[in-house]
Amino acid sequence: MVYNNSCCGGDCHPITGDLFFNRWGGGEFYKWNFEAQTKDFIFRVDNAFNSALQFSPDGTYAYIISSSQHCIYKLDYDIATGRLGGLRILCGKRNGSGYNDGPGSKAQFNEPQQGTFDEEGNFYVCDQANTCIRKVEPNGMVTTLTGRPNEWGNTNGDLRKEARFNRPHGIVYSTKTKEFIIADKNSKLIRIITNE
Repeated sequence: MVYNNSCCGGDCHPITGDLFFNRWGGGEFYKWNFEAQTKDFIFRVDNAFNSALQFSPDGTYAYIISSSQHCIYKLDYDIATGRLGGLRILCGKRNGSGYNDGPGSKAQFNEPQQGTFDEEGNFYVCDQANTCIRKVEPNGMVTTLTGRPNEWGNTNGDLRKEARFNRPHGIVYSTKTKEFIIADKNSKLIRIITNE
C-alpha cells in the first residue's frame, strides 16, 4: 500500500508499470519504489497544487493538469532511466484563469481536472469551472468539444448548441465503444458522449 499525506492522484506507466503520484498540499511528485516500499521524490511543480498526472498511451510523455494554476504541463519519460523530466507548459496560462480556445499560451482554462486520451493522442480534459469539455491536440491547440463557458446545467443534445454540464470533474474514453464517459460532478450524473 502506498501512503502519502494529502495524495491527490497518480498514474502507472503503460509499459513499465512504474507508479508516479503527487502530494496536493505541496505540489510534490514522487515515484514509488516497489522493492524498498518507499517513495522517491522527483520534483515540485507549485505549492498548493491540485493536480492530476496522466501518461500518454505510448508512454513517451505525461501531462500534469493543474487545477489551481489553470494550465497543462508536459513532461518527457525516459524509459531507460524510468524518470520524468523536461517540464514545460503545453497550453493555458499559469495562474491565469479564463476561457479561450487557441494554441498554447493563448488558450485559457478555469480549474481543469482529470482528462483522457483518444487513439490519435488527443487529450480531453474537464474544464470544471468553465463547465466544458476541452480537446487538447498534441501540439497544444485547444478547442471546446462540448458545453458552453459559464452556462451551467445538465442538458443533453447537440454538443455545442444544447449540451450543458455542471462542474464536470472526470472523463474516460472507451476505444471499444468510441464513447466518452463523464462524471458531471454537481449534476450528480454520469454522462455519455458518442465520438462522431
